[in-house]
Amino acid sequence: MLPSHGPAAPVWHVGDEWAFRWESPEGQGEYTWTVNRVERVDGIEHYVVRSGPREIYFRAADLATSLETLSGRVERRNLPPRLGFSWPLSAGAMWRQRYLEEGDGRSPAERAIDWTVEGEEDVRVDGGSFRTLRIAARFHPTPDLVYEMWYAPAAKQWVRLKEYFPAGVRSRELVGFALR
Repeated sequence: MLPSHGPAAPVWHVGDEWAFRWESPEGQGEYTWTVNRVERVDGIEHYVVRSGPREIYFRAADLATSLETLSGRVERRNLPPRLGFSWPLSAGAMWRQRYLEEGDGRSPAERAIDWTVEGEEDVRVDGGSFRTLRIAARFHPTPDLVYEMWYAPAAKQWVRLKEYFPAGVRSRELVGFALR
């Protein structure tokens, strides 16, 4: 059982690494996320996570995603940063966020997402066995799932993620990790 007050936002370190496997109707593969550096964006500290030519900027205080680049070009910017977590996490917690998603060459899109920590679950993946909190994200005001993720405090990361697209479900799972 996780602490009743729930885990606080994790502290990541340069060199922390998570390896994932993904599968979808389009195919399957593996990738690794590595905390490459800490950088200030608009005066706020961010972890910069690299996966090949892609970099994702996570606000250090709460892991909200601010920016995503591909080969140095901005591919996505969230204004304000997208809150995938509301710390401390605990079963039953709920939050809603409206944000603007800007993309390379696309018109900005307003998003509204309702998040719910639906409960605790034991999860086994190739990367290990974990006590997790299952978080569901739904487009507001519909009941349509955007994704479900299983966050494991011991891994400082989600260990399973299911994303729901019109073409089908993309599943990702942790296959290994190393924390500094």
